[in-house]
Amino acid sequence: MIRVIKTDLFRLFKSKSFYVFPLFVILFLFLQSVLSVSSVQSENGEDNEGVNVGIYKADQENDGERINAEIKSDTGEAVKEELNVKMSIPGFLGSLTDELVLFFVGIILVIFCTAETRAGFIKNAAGAVPDRAYIPLSKVLVGIVMMIMYVIEYAVLYGLIQVLVSVFSGKSIEFVHFKQGEAGEFFSYLFVCVLIHIAMIVIIVMVHELTYSRALGIVFAFALTSGLVEKFLEGGVYLLRHFFGILQNFDIAKYELLTNMCSGYDSEAYHGQLMVVMSVIYIAIFMFLAIFISRKKEIR
Repeated sequence: MIRVIKTDLFRLFKSKSFYVFPLFVILFLFLQSVLSVSSVQSENGEDNEGVNVGIYKADQENDGERINAEIKSDTGEAVKEELNVKMSIPGFLGSLTDELVLFFVGIILVIFCTAETRAGFIKNAAGAVPDRAYIPLSKVLVGIVMMIMYVIEYAVLYGLIQVLVSVFSGKSIEFVHFKQGEAGEFFSYLFVCVLIHIAMIVIIVMVHELTYSRALGIVFAFALTSGLVEKFLEGGVYLLRHFFGILQNFDIAKYELLTNMCSGYDSEAYHGQLMVVMSVIYIAIFMFLAIFISRKKEIR
């Protein structure tokens, strides 16, 4: 088992497709930073001329007596906030809470898995391992390593780009802390997101073991990680409800992994405990199917 994992990890880090994600993130964050710097420069131009912000002091009369009054300007606070580059833990780990990492992991994992089939390496690997169950298990572990590496790379690049934005725009860096009680909720939500990612990885590996087709694998991975599969399920439930009058009170969105993950921990559409149960069920069922198919199917 250890030798299979080492071999797959060696192939992963030698694969050119593995490095597509950091290049995409660099381009995405660079364009985002250019737009941010440009907006700051435009805000410091003619648009802000004649705008008074801050705290004003004035004398007022109340029943013949003069009193001092202070008026705090909300506009001043808003402008002050805009002059800072905000950095936060959700910002560093934001790629894990939407489809960004999941999309790239799905597509590149399919390319990685099918590369050994096209090169004929899978025949040697299947003959060398004592149990074919190690093959899909190793692919799942490779997917998890890929996910972790992409999250780390995104966090590092995010922090670096924010620093560069601060340098070139003249803004100050402000680290935004969690409000009271939000840290525990966020990290619980992050744990659920990790489980959902692992469940998706297991499903993609199972489909690979079933088809061995790169084209079908990429199409399915795209549909799964982009939410198209869940849209088809919602459409099926709607047809059953509309034409057959069944599932009238059934809310399928409550059980959808991506819908819950992308809604955020502070949304009413998010069901954390249910997502833990659903993710574990998906992982167990599709991992069993992947191992069963790997043991029974003839290696091509």
